[in-house]
Amino acid sequence: MSDPLSASDRGRTAAGYMGREYRLLMKKIIAHFQSKIQIWPAAIYFVLYMYGFRLLEQVNRSLRLVTVIHTPIDDRIPFVPAFSLFYLSWFPFMILVYLYFAFINKNVEEYNRLIFALGAGMTVFLIISALWPNGLQIRSGYILEPGFFTDLIRLIWRTDTPTNVFPSIHVYNSVIAGLAVRKCRRLSSNKWLQIIALVWVILICASTLLIRQHSLIDASAGLLMALGVYYLVYIRDVIVRGTECSVHERSHASDC
Repeated sequence: MSDPLSASDRGRTAAGYMGREYRLLMKKIIAHFQSKIQIWPAAIYFVLYMYGFRLLEQVNRSLRLVTVIHTPIDDRIPFVPAFSLFYLSWFPFMILVYLYFAFINKNVEEYNRLIFALGAGMTVFLIISALWPNGLQIRSGYILEPGFFTDLIRLIWRTDTPTNVFPSIHVYNSVIAGLAVRKCRRLSSNKWLQIIALVWVILICASTLLIRQHSLIDASAGLLMALGVYYLVYIRDVIVRGTECSVHERSHASDC
């Protein structure tokens, strides 16, 4: 007859071996990502994100059980078509920040923090949109007169439908990108650039409300989520601590 204790010991030995091999594999993967800036994971994620976003938008637009997000304060916020310029400036702002961290700054740690922070919030947004279909009705009742800014508003409203708005990714990504610029070692001493980035982020966030793209609720949710992720990624150093733990020697693996 087999000894139950010996069988248990063999099980623990096998589990310990698998655990060590897993940590070694993670060590190699993390070391690879720490060695140089990786462009392809961000590119692949962006493609998958856009596919998921468009799919959820089509699905949620066909549903009748969509939660309408609204507060009485939304009705008191002025409608300012000129802020469509700042809303659209989100695209060059995000592109410039990404290009700087990817190709000019060339700091692997700072690049990884930015990409992880952006990806974390965008993933949470997709999960919320899938589990809790939501939308806005604050655009109704506006008659857009012909004009340059109102033409931009029509373009925005036509391409960016008022579904899947919580939390605001416009606000979230802008704040994360602005904070990444603030924390960047090479840019932290450039006061004028820091002021420009701060004002740009504020104008983008304000534009989401002033052109009726977002309610105060989902804009605030985007801001709060950005501050929460910033605290975890930039203050608590969850990425750095996780990678430091994973690259311990086998004798210290139990401390992780």
